Amino acid sequence: MNAITFLFELIFLLLFSCLIYFKHQNQLIVLGGLIGIWLTIIFALIPLGSLINKNK
Repeated sequence: MNAITFLFELIFLLLFSCLIYFKHQNQLIVLGGLIGIWLTIIFALIPLGSLINKNK
């Protein structure tokens, strides 16, 4: 279940990245947005993962 959720988040990230790219077509905005999104999700997944492991 956790792996499936992670895959869905990756797919959503790719789609969101494409939307940002096609909307702005500015490499700096795309790069900044991608880095921000990835960092946010990585730091959000770390506490979520430990919470799920503690509950099981």
